[in-house]
Amino acid sequence: MAAFNRAAKRKKINLIFLAPSSLAMLIKNNRLTLLHNNRPLNLNGLINWEPYPVFDELEKVCSSLDIPFVNRTEAVRAARNKMLTSLALFSSSLPQPDTCYLYSDIKTGLVQLGIPLVYKPKTGTRGRGALLLKSDAQIPRFAAALSGKHGLYLQSYIPNHGFDIRVAVVGTRVLGAIKKTAAPGEWRTHVAYGGTTSAYPVTRELEQLSLQAVKALGLDFAGIDIMVDSSDGSYKILEANAVPGLAIFEQTTGKCIAEAILSHLQTYWR
Repeated sequence: MAAFNRAAKRKKINLIFLAPSSLAMLIKNNRLTLLHNNRPLNLNGLINWEPYPVFDELEKVCSSLDIPFVNRTEAVRAARNKMLTSLALFSSSLPQPDTCYLYSDIKTGLVQLGIPLVYKPKTGTRGRGALLLKSDAQIPRFAAALSGKHGLYLQSYIPNHGFDIRVAVVGTRVLGAIKKTAAPGEWRTHVAYGGTTSAYPVTRELEQLSLQAVKALGLDFAGIDIMVDSSDGSYKILEANAVPGLAIFEQTTGKCIAEAILSHLQTYWR
């Protein structure tokens, strides 16, 4: 939370971090009160920095007390669940890889999508647990690795130049983008797997696509991951991150997502 602390200091905002264990919601004498360590808590806004959609009750209380709450739990839920993300993108006619979601047996996915094929855990992040199927010879091992798993999220592999793009969006503003390049011999672009980052120019098309993705998911802020299809140069949206990484983006672009989020929250105060 160091980035938020620095940003709050620059903006002269009194920022506090609230542990769920310290909060309580009280309905007493026909009055609703939000308590922090058993004392009434007054807030001008609350940033939901939890990657799991677990604060439905807190969001409802904030709504009843006219306290801005970003991102909403419903939006976090949609962004956290890759299939819900795909359905939201589909509903807004936004480009994405061909996708198949199954509850157990991968055969239908193999038939419908073909090879190469990517498996991602439904709620996974940073490439953890993702698998790439490149050839028919890998099918038995691929199927064995997924045997017994439920909620299989499969996508057609998008031919690419070894990188994808992370676009940071806050409100109706695109802050910038970084290019995430995979390490030699690795298909995942994440820094955790040896990937590197560099600043990436935001074209009008990339800007509009990212803003539309955030709107489709109902998010106030997000990191939108997009890939360039090397076969035709088109963009494909891979996923949305409701808790976007702060440090790497700022180190690469010099732009602070945390400060932009605080500025966005301030718009609710006017």
